[in-house]
Amino acid sequence: MNVVRVRLLCTLLATLVLPGMAAAAPPPEQDAKVTQSKAFLASHPDLRLRQKGLQALKQDRADQATHWFQRAAWYGDKPSQAMLAELYWSGHGVAVDRPRAYAWMDLAAERGGPRALAKRELYWSQLSAGERERARQVGRPLHARYADAVAQPRQERQMRASRVQATGSHVGYVGTMGVCMRGDHAVDQTRIINDTCSSSVEGSRYYAQAHWSPTHYWQAQDAELERSLSPRVDIGREQALPAPR
Repeated sequence: MNVVRVRLLCTLLATLVLPGMAAAAPPPEQDAKVTQSKAFLASHPDLRLRQKGLQALKQDRADQATHWFQRAAWYGDKPSQAMLAELYWSGHGVAVDRPRAYAWMDLAAERGGPRALAKRELYWSQLSAGERERARQVGRPLHARYADAVAQPRQERQMRASRVQATGSHVGYVGTMGVCMRGDHAVDQTRIINDTCSSSVEGSRYYAQAHWSPTHYWQAQDAELERSLSPRVDIGREQALPAPR
């Protein structure tokens, strides 16, 4: 894999800053207003940290990008785990480490997405016997820290705490309230007295299941990861066709 491929994946992953929408999700323009807000990203550290990693890559700071992607991976962010795999496999901004790359791709593929599994097996097929053994050794501590069993609850706790704090309801009922997004916080507009709100949306849009329900959230992330790992098409130089006889 070369630098061009890494940059291509970076471009694809840029679309993952916002998770794909599940059924009955808000319209795209409303959704972007929500998910790009500071308040939303403060409650979704996986997306916030992945965004920092992508920004570092765009600025040719791949060494810093690995730091941010690894922090996003702590919250179960599969796209960030796949990006770490690509960076270590290619040696883009870090020393080439194919066993470590495989271990990260193994984590990215743990939910069983066909393309993620195919990429993992492609890596494995290119490892030597010694590299495969080292991949097992490297993979064990990574799985202990970043596998879904331990990483997903971290992300879900963040979302759950933010939702309860904003709505004031342990069951998460939002009714018809409006949500004012001010800085790192989203609050019920009815609590805003003698103040203006520069950015607000309906509560039903801000708290759509696609953004806050763990089941919908992880399914959307899986779908976006699969799209980012779509087969690459190489286009050669243009050639003239022979004249018809």
